[in-house]
Amino acid sequence: MGIRLSGISSRCGIGLLALATCFGQTVVENPKKPSNPDAGRSVELIERMRIRDDGKEIVFREPPNQLQLGDDGSVCFANGFEHFK
Repeated sequence: MGIRLSGISSRCGIGLLALATCFGQTVVENPKKPSNPDAGRSVELIERMRIRDDGKEIVFREPPNQLQLGDDGSVCFANGFEHFK
């Protein structure tokens, strides 16, 4: 009985390995010069405000989550039970 189960499990393992190699992720090579004329656009980041930590008081207890963009362009997020805008 033990030999029969080990043979079945090894066949299943080989089958899964074969499936993984057949349906792998394809590699996409980006050309040095894009064919689309609008492809080189970039967005300039402008710093408006910076939050500094003095090392004694914790500004954020955990990484900010639930990021949302307000109608006026402001960024809203939650940090624990506190909400910031």
